[in-house]
Amino acid sequence: MMSRACSRSSLLLLVLLLIVPSESLGLSVPRASSVSRRLRSSVTTNNRSTRSSTTTENGTLLNANMRGGGGSEGNGVASPLPSLSKLSRSISRGYRARVAADPNFLVKSVLEVALAAGTQFAAEWNRRGGVKGCLTEIDFVVAGVLTAIAGKYYSAWRVAPTAKIDGDDDNDDAGDGSKDGVLVEEDGFWSTKVPSNAFQPYLLDGATRPTPIGRLASLVAPIPTLFRAGVIASAIGYGLTSVLITLRTLLVPDYVAQTVNINIVHACVYTGAFMSIVSNIRYQLLQGLIEPKLVDRFFGRWPPVQAALTFAVRLANGLLGSMIAIAGMKWLGLQKLKS
Repeated sequence: MMSRACSRSSLLLLVLLLIVPSESLGLSVPRASSVSRRLRSSVTTNNRSTRSSTTTENGTLLNANMRGGGGSEGNGVASPLPSLSKLSRSISRGYRARVAADPNFLVKSVLEVALAAGTQFAAEWNRRGGVKGCLTEIDFVVAGVLTAIAGKYYSAWRVAPTAKIDGDDDNDDAGDGSKDGVLVEEDGFWSTKVPSNAFQPYLLDGATRPTPIGRLASLVAPIPTLFRAGVIASAIGYGLTSVLITLRTLLVPDYVAQTVNINIVHACVYTGAFMSIVSNIRYQLLQGLIEPKLVDRFFGRWPPVQAALTFAVRLANGLLGSMIAIAGMKWLGLQKLKS
């Protein structure tokens, strides 16, 4: 009897649980629909969290890629294109800074290239004894002319006066920190307190006058870049000459050169030292003192006279530089004839 009563009570309790709502009995048994809603809510929350985490990670990776140079690999390897673009902008700014200081800079640049070739050839003609000497030492003549064109123009560019560009507040990289017209990386004494020419009246800001220390430093600042440019110019000149000699040997086997092959390394070092010292001083004086203080100042009202005097002083400067360079190479034994 007792067992049957327990069985009936258990059955009745089970029926009540299935039929009567759990809230009526004061029980907190969750329904299936509630459970499913909670599951869906949990899944949605997890998905949102996952998407947010992914977005954050992607954003972090994107920023890292941008800092690393914008490459798709995200390895932090800078693309060469920004460097070329920066080089182009720096050269453009350097040119505009020089034109701001001297409106005739473009005309003088073309004149300098033409005179570099002409004066070097004239010096070669004079030092080697006319047609016969030039033909005998044609290897040295061609190399000298090519080196002179590259070296003289860069010397003129490097120490040309610079000024503030109108309508441009960012002049710090106008010519290698207002220095070289190539690249600028940092601000400091050499880029803000040292003029590109020792005799220019103002710094790049157009208002501050250089100090005596800054003017002396402007004679030292170009030395590294001028030496490097001299090495490159000499390597181009004598390198192309070596190629021409090789072609001549192949095409004309019977031709016997009268010159001893020049040591290109020694020639590069000599040209670099020559440009960093002799060319540096010559173009500092020419472009900072002789032309602006004498020619432009006293003859600027008569353009034909000004142009003629500019041509004359640059012609004399080119001839002087070429004759010194040739004499130095012969004196050091860099250019020899076969005995």
